Amino acid sequence: MMPEMIDKLRKLVAESKTENALQILKADPVANAVIQNELIALMAKFNALRKKENIGLLGQDEAIQLHTQINFSLLELINEVEINATNIKSNIPQIPGGLNTAVKTVFISYNHNDVAVANRVKEKLLAENIRVLIDSEQMQAGEDIKDFIERCLRETGSVILIVSKQSLLSAWVAMEAVNSFQYEKTNIQKKFIACYINNDFFDRRFADEALDHIEAEITDIQKLISARMSKNRNIRDLQNELARITELRNNIDEIIRRLREKRCIDIAGENIEQNFQAILKAIIS
Repeated sequence: MMPEMIDKLRKLVAESKTENALQILKADPVANAVIQNELIALMAKFNALRKKENIGLLGQDEAIQLHTQINFSLLELINEVEINATNIKSNIPQIPGGLNTAVKTVFISYNHNDVAVANRVKEKLLAENIRVLIDSEQMQAGEDIKDFIERCLRETGSVILIVSKQSLLSAWVAMEAVNSFQYEKTNIQKKFIACYINNDFFDRRFADEALDHIEAEITDIQKLISARMSKNRNIRDLQNELARITELRNNIDEIIRRLREKRCIDIAGENIEQNFQAILKAIIS
C-alpha cells in the first residue's frame, strides 16, 4: 500500500469515516494473514456497533466511547499495514518513514504552556547538529494538526515528550504519546524519551485527579452538543473534540503507567544542564 493511501486512511479515521477506511483496508491485496484476521475481527465489531445504534440499544455517550475504541484499534492496524508494506517493498526489516536515514532527527512533543522549555531543548539539540521538528517551525500554515503529528512521528528517529501536568492533560500530546508507544513497540530503533519538568505523575493520586479534570471537560462538551442538537445545528467540531478527549480519558492511565516504568529525565529548571547528556545519549545510542 502506497504512503499516500496510508495517509488517506488516517485522515478518514480522523474524520470519523471508519467504514470507508475499513473497506479500503479490506481491498488491500498485500496485507498478511495476521492483519487480515485482525481486520475481519474489527469489521465485525464495527458492524455489531452499527446494528446496536440502528435499533437504539446504545446511549450517545456509550456509542461515542465505543466508536473511539474502534478508531484507536483501526489506527493501530493501519500502523501494522504501513510496516508490512515497507517490509514487502524492501524485503528487509525497515522502520516507518525512512528512519534508517533519519536516526538523528527528533520530534519534540509538548504543551504550549511549556514552550519555553521545549525551545530550550530544541536549541541544545541544534547545537549538537541534531535536526529538530517542532510545530512552531515545521508545521505549515493550514496543515491539519493530526496529519502534522503523524508525519513527524514517521519522519523522526526519536520523540522527546516534555512531560508536565499540562501536557498530560492535552489530547494532542496524548495522541503523540500513544502513537509513539506503538512505533517504539514495533521498531527497536524508534526512541521515545520522556523528559519531565514536574513530577506530579509519580503521585498515585495523579491519574484520578487527571480523570476528574478530563471527565469534567467531557461533561461540558456533551452539554454543548445537546444544546446545539436541540436547535438542529451541526456538531461536527464538538464531536471531533469529544472523540479526542474521550481517547485521552481511555488512555491516560496507560500513559502514566508507561512513564512510571520508563527512565524519565529530569529537566526542571537548571537540571536540563546536568541531564542533557542523558538525552543526547538516548538519541544517538
